[in-house]
Amino acid sequence: MQKNWQKFLIFLIILIIPAAISWGLYLAAGGPQPEHAQHEEGGSSPGGMTMSSKFPEELGGMHQAAFLEGDAAKAEISQLHQGKVSVEDGYIVTYSDNTYAAKIWISKSSSTNEAATLVESMTKRMQSNPTVFSAPQGQTVAGKTVFFTVGQGMKNYYYQSDTWVIWIATTLPDDRAGPFLEQALNSLKPGS
Repeated sequence: MQKNWQKFLIFLIILIIPAAISWGLYLAAGGPQPEHAQHEEGGSSPGGMTMSSKFPEELGGMHQAAFLEGDAAKAEISQLHQGKVSVEDGYIVTYSDNTYAAKIWISKSSSTNEAATLVESMTKRMQSNPTVFSAPQGQTVAGKTVFFTVGQGMKNYYYQSDTWVIWIATTLPDDRAGPFLEQALNSLKPGS
């Protein structure tokens, strides 16, 4: 009886772990996108999701797979903060190469001070309770102060650029995550 139970547990682990990893990558690549939240500006990608010309079509060897802006993006960003932040404008851009993915949340605050306060608040919250995300570490990348944390199975980077707060989550391995981040920092220009 004990052997059958062990075999069952091994079978379950073999089945569940790959399914969980696949599901995490699917969600990181944007998951299901509601029809009304897709933006038509840049045309359709091979997967049928829409793209935006406001952000690079290709970033770090991955192609733009999904894009949200306006009310749909602002609602998702606000929900991530339990409605405790004011989002003036927002974008969510997902990149994928069918193996790895990166999702970028970009929110505009009403002022530079408000954006700085949001970054400071997120950092303090994660440092005081590192259960979902590790305690963030500040580093300088491409001349910007960027905070790094690990959580939800991804490497996460966030920073402030004027009135914008940008959060980048990626499943890329270390040897590709650094160059991806540097390219993102040099090419993401949400206000333009």
